[in-house]
This record gives sequence, structure tokens and C-alpha cells, in this order.
Amino acid sequence: MWWTIGRRVIRGFVVLWMTAIGGIVGANLLGLIATLLLRGGHNYGSTQQWTHIGWTLGTALFCLGAISGRLKFFSGPGLGSDFRNTASTGPSKTSTSGTCGDKAPDHGGILKGIFVGGIAGGFLGFMLGANLLVFWFSLAYSPFASQPVASSVQVQKQARPGHVTDRPVIQTRHPIALYLCLTPVLLGSLSGATTAGWLSWKYRDTNPS
Repeated sequence: MWWTIGRRVIRGFVVLWMTAIGGIVGANLLGLIATLLLRGGHNYGSTQQWTHIGWTLGTALFCLGAISGRLKFFSGPGLGSDFRNTASTGPSKTSTSGTCGDKAPDHGGILKGIFVGGIAGGFLGFMLGANLLVFWFSLAYSPFASQPVASSVQVQKQARPGHVTDRPVIQTRHPIALYLCLTPVLLGSLSGATTAGWLSWKYRDTNPS
């Protein structure tokens, strides 16, 4: 049951994530078209209007594509089959008698557990912060964004060594973007270190011999 619920939660998150990506792609694409038309002397509306139209179309198309399965976040066998195969081909049950209790490994102590847990939690927090930035950038391009948020997002051209063309990079000067990125990293490192330290202390080997 929990595996089914987890799969549905992951699928819902993927649909929302791809919807946000579609908004960013659509907004930048139609914004670029509007800029080229204005440079050519054709006035078909402001660039911001084209950006909002592109965001609306992009979110709608990517959302429908993600729900229908035409756009996939990853390819390969499903998570459910991998989990079931792993569970079915796992090591067979052995008798609890013998020296199983004597083979409890020592993972380096409490300090090592805190360090590893902090690194792992910080990495997971970084991944969460990166995804929150995707949603925030998509919202900044949307018609629902306030003027300070919308004006803080810009596309800058960054030079690439060895390449003729520059690479477009989305940048922002809004402080909330920094908070969205750093806060999950700090919280993830703290919670990971605390949890790993507690587990290392609880399951420490009190009888190494």
C-alpha cells in the first residue's frame, strides 16, 4: 500500500515539475519571438504579454503531456517492477542461531555517522532547493507574479570558452531565490547529521569483542 502511495506522490510531483519546466520553456520561447519581431519593426504587443502567453501554453502542453505519458521524466523499467524484483531476489532467510549477532559491523562511530548523515542530508536538501527554484522561476514568468518578482528575472548571455555562440543563463536578483536554495541545504544537513548521530549512538557496538 505504501509503495503505491509513494509512486502516486512521485508521479504527481513529476507532473508538477514538468508543468513548471513547460512554463519556463514556453515563456522564453515566445519572449524571444516577441523580441525578434520588435527588432524587425513589428509591434504585436509587449514582450511581457508574449511571455505570459508562452507560459500559459507551455504549462498546458507539458502538463497534458506528463499526464498522458507522452512526456516522461525518466525512461526504463518502472519503479514498482524494480522494487518487487529486488524484494523477490533478495537473500533468503537464514536461521537466527549462530554468530549473526557477532557480525554486527561498526561504521566508524558516532562522529563518522554525523558526518555522513550531514553530507547526505545536505545533498538531498540541495536537490530540493534546486527543484524549488524551478517552481519559483516558472512562477516568476507567469501572469500571477508581482512586478518586483517578474522584473528580477533576466536571461543573460554567458561566454563559453571554445564556442562561438554564448550560452543563455536565467538569473535573478531576488533574495527569495537564495533562501529557497540555501534553507533546504542547511535544514537537510542539520536533520541528516542529527538523525545519523542518534542512530549511530543507539546501535553502537557496546561489545566489540
